[in-house]
Amino acid sequence: MIRVVLLAVLVGQVTSLVLDHNSFFLYNKQYHKARLTQFRASDYWIGTYEGGLSIDQIWKFDPHPTKRGCYYIVNEKHGWRLADLRGSRTVIVFGGKSLR
Repeated sequence: MIRVVLLAVLVGQVTSLVLDHNSFFLYNKQYHKARLTQFRASDYWIGTYEGGLSIDQIWKFDPHPTKRGCYYIVNEKHGWRLADLRGSRTVIVFGGKSLR
C-alpha cells in the first residue's frame, strides 16, 4: 500500500521544473525522498521514485465539478487521476471520464 503526504510546493528547491500554484510533488511519508510517480498511462503503473525530477511526478488538484471543496489529484503528464480500487484501499491511477 502506498501512503502519501502532501508537502509544500518546492519552488525554492526545484531548478529544472517550473511549478504553478496548483502543481505539487507528493512524497511518501515513510521514505521522505520518494516522490509519487505515474510511470505510464495504465491503471497500476504508479509508484515512488527517488531519482531525478520529471513531469510524471507533478500532480495537480482539479476541483470536482459539483462537490465544493473536493478535488481530483491529476497527473500532469498523463492526465490520469488517483483513485481507490473499488474501496480496497489500493491506490491506482484512473483514466476514465468519471469517478462518480
